Amino acid sequence: MSGPDAKRKEGYKKIERCCEMAKAEGLDYAWVDTCCIDKTSSAELSEAINSMYYWYEQAAVCYAFLADVPTEKPFEKSRWFMVFFDENWTMLELTADRQKVVAESTGIPVDILLHEKDLDEFSIAQRMSWASGRQTSRIEDRAYSLMGLFGINMPLVYGEKEIAFIRLQQEIMKISNDHSIFAWRSKSSIDGFPTSPAAFANSHNIVQANPLGSLDDPFTVDNRGVHLYARFMGIGRKGLGMVILNCKEIYSAEYIAIFARDILFSIKRFERVWTDELERIDLANFESSERPFRDICLQVRRATRIRKRQGEHDVVISKDDIYTENSLRDIMRNNNSKQLSDAAAHGRHDLVWLLLTRSDVWADLRERHVDPTPLMLASGGGHESTMRLLIENGADTKGGAPGWIGVDDSTPLICASKNGHYSSVKLLLDYGAGIDFRSSGKTALEYAVEVRHVSIVRLLIRGDAEVSEPWERLGGGLFKWASREGYAIITEVLLDNNWDVDYKSGRFFRTPLFDAAGYGREQAVGLLLDRGADIEAKDSEGKTPLFLAAKHGHEHIVNLLLERGANINVKDETGQTPSTLAARFDQMTIAKLLEPKA
Repeated sequence: MSGPDAKRKEGYKKIERCCEMAKAEGLDYAWVDTCCIDKTSSAELSEAINSMYYWYEQAAVCYAFLADVPTEKPFEKSRWFMVFFDENWTMLELTADRQKVVAESTGIPVDILLHEKDLDEFSIAQRMSWASGRQTSRIEDRAYSLMGLFGINMPLVYGEKEIAFIRLQQEIMKISNDHSIFAWRSKSSIDGFPTSPAAFANSHNIVQANPLGSLDDPFTVDNRGVHLYARFMGIGRKGLGMVILNCKEIYSAEYIAIFARDILFSIKRFERVWTDELERIDLANFESSERPFRDICLQVRRATRIRKRQGEHDVVISKDDIYTENSLRDIMRNNNSKQLSDAAAHGRHDLVWLLLTRSDVWADLRERHVDPTPLMLASGGGHESTMRLLIENGADTKGGAPGWIGVDDSTPLICASKNGHYSSVKLLLDYGAGIDFRSSGKTALEYAVEVRHVSIVRLLIRGDAEVSEPWERLGGGLFKWASREGYAIITEVLLDNNWDVDYKSGRFFRTPLFDAAGYGREQAVGLLLDRGADIEAKDSEGKTPLFLAAKHGHEHIVNLLLERGANINVKDETGQTPSTLAARFDQMTIAKLLEPKA
């Protein structure tokens, strides 16, 4: 501050009197924040703000000039919290009475003002509360002015507005595991963080509780959210629960908790709801299994409302979604295995989720070893959301080992396949379900074929289900079986998946065309011929498909084969022709039709 007009500037007298006071106390230098920072230099400004707390702390003395406090006016009415000089530069001694007034005005304890305690003895929530009523000319300075209070250094980005306070909180989380940083109340938030210290206005008496578990590591923040280790307790529908923080109010036995919703129903990723509320929990009222420690991710999301988008449906959380105390007790303290199985079988997704929030309930829990697992029950009913919830929480999608024969419905995939639940089958395959496990000797593919769930058959084949293994009980492979039973669409699916149309199997080494012709399956015969099946293929006895059609009296098949060029003069190993074989089995009309031509 120089030049002929300097003395006429409003702040000059403050600087002049400050220097006079410093000189009177034998000090060589005085530093005044309003004039000793070159604000045109971003580097100097950043250094000054990042270092200011340290400078004040190391100074021989700090002067605070209260321009708005006349000599006769109580200084606690000042908007500034440090008290040293009135408007006439009369020193105001910090007597015991004034210490109390300062503490009451600012919320800062006297023992901090007198350096009798370290800042680290106070929780993050308490320190934030000291600045909750602070007003600054620039929004960013609400955050920047607190950096020294938390031992934080970070770049200044004027223009970022409320984001500055969010960055401050994220930096604090890198060096602290103090859960009280979540003990704030505000309806407005950005990315799950409050936008100003005002959110901590009523948190001045919240302190860290004694560690009750492994809470030594700082939080981690990534693009998914804030990761912390804390107790979680389910309390309602739609994934509603409470994260129980490791902090309490002074002299209280109750822990502070925040409301959160499990976004993916995985009991891993949550978003905070009802951010303007904190709950108090007495752990003695709940079994330890009802509120276990978990690795929790509070999701980073730019939102201020509780209404969220999930797929094509809006999810609206209300207080009506919280179970009553009696309902919650009944759910949590009855037969958990039976409840879980019943809920899974009926697709009661919310109840399955609530039970899984307990530490003594797991996804494969069942009353007896021979009972179907919850995932089998959910798969059999086609309850996809419940299936996904169980799988995400560790349910076994395989259910056995290849070739294992157990009770009916012994694998989730078989349950879904035999009941025609296409989407459920796809979900299980996506999660790596065991495709060739057996129940009562049959695979999921066999069950799907038997009940003609063509789309599921196609899905299973594309999922590499084993289809080449002979089915001894059916006398041949899947391809021949489908042809024999007239499952033309399934036969087509197999052909589309590069099956050998002339694959031979069984006792007589016959192709699928033999089975289709012998059983009179006209559509299958036509399909096989269209796909290049050998009409003159011979089995181990020298017979062709025409022999079987003639023997069993399928005149329409005989005509179809003749139209496609079948040879009526062919002879088998014993010298029989199709005509003589037909006559032998009293199929006289066909025998005459097939009389050898000269």
